[in-house]
Amino acid sequence: MPHMTLDRTDLPSLAKELAGQDKRLVLPVREGQELFYREGADPAQLDLSTIPKNSIKEFLFPKCEKILEYEYSGNDVVIEDVAPDASPTVIFGARPCDAASLPVVEPLWNWDYKDRFFNDRLEQTLLVTYACKTAPDEACFCVSVGVSPSFDQGSDVMLYEVDDSTVAVRLVSPKGQALEGVIAKFKKGEVADEALEGFAKEGEQSLAHRKQLDKVKDWLEDHFEDPLWEEKAFRCIGCGTCTFLCPTCHCFDIQDESVFDAGCRLKNWDGCQFSLFTLHTSGHNPRDTQPKRYRQRIYHKYGIYPEKFGKTLCTGCGRCVAYCPVNLSLYDVVATAQERAEKGE
Repeated sequence: MPHMTLDRTDLPSLAKELAGQDKRLVLPVREGQELFYREGADPAQLDLSTIPKNSIKEFLFPKCEKILEYEYSGNDVVIEDVAPDASPTVIFGARPCDAASLPVVEPLWNWDYKDRFFNDRLEQTLLVTYACKTAPDEACFCVSVGVSPSFDQGSDVMLYEVDDSTVAVRLVSPKGQALEGVIAKFKKGEVADEALEGFAKEGEQSLAHRKQLDKVKDWLEDHFEDPLWEEKAFRCIGCGTCTFLCPTCHCFDIQDESVFDAGCRLKNWDGCQFSLFTLHTSGHNPRDTQPKRYRQRIYHKYGIYPEKFGKTLCTGCGRCVAYCPVNLSLYDVVATAQERAEKGE
């Protein structure tokens, strides 16, 4: 079937049209030398040149949010739930690896408890994804974990760069299909399915050098005490950059803050790379060295989570590779595990 095409120069206007007057608009914009997803930015500043440094998770799972309020009344405590701030949101220009993170983490937020904070925001979010014609960064490895530069899972609308001036539109989900009339206002022409198939193959070819990480889970089962962890992760400084930039890392801490007889409970981002993350009140820490903490991150993403939910907790965005201050590449670690598995080591 044919797909609409738009002028690339009309994308800021389309973003503005989709957001209207009442929706929160999030899009990638340049700040200095880097790109970031930002809320409230001018659509005219839309920059689709590469993958943003941060992920979209902070717009569905905020860094800090209030989940209840409490107040002492005599000998009683009055507790009131706080409704999530789930404003209608348009995320425009997300990359496929970010969009793919949503169906990956959704089972977690709906496992033994349905988290209305995440679910309400997801329901209110429209995700317009910009497919990668080629890998936007040398750190990318999405194809290694079952994703691709034009992967559409998690997206409502997909945009494809047909050429320097033309973008094709594919309506992916029912939420996206409902916007056909709005998007058609900017229609300039049509393109056939075959063009998008060629686009997808070109993107995958740009990452042909990346390994498939399909044997890592089995290798991990028998190599908990492997020297690899000390060898590779000894230089980790526990800064948490990788966890905070990752679109699928979701660990959080709960803190109560109070002033005299009233207060609130907050959910805050946390990370397995921090020394306090597993520190017991007794003073014992089962992960008392950084290699042990890094090992846990790998096991969670490539072993524990797939065992529990059937999905690898990684979409290969490469941020953990690109922004690690000591050049500790997660891809290098798991690719080494894959190589050893293939050799039977």
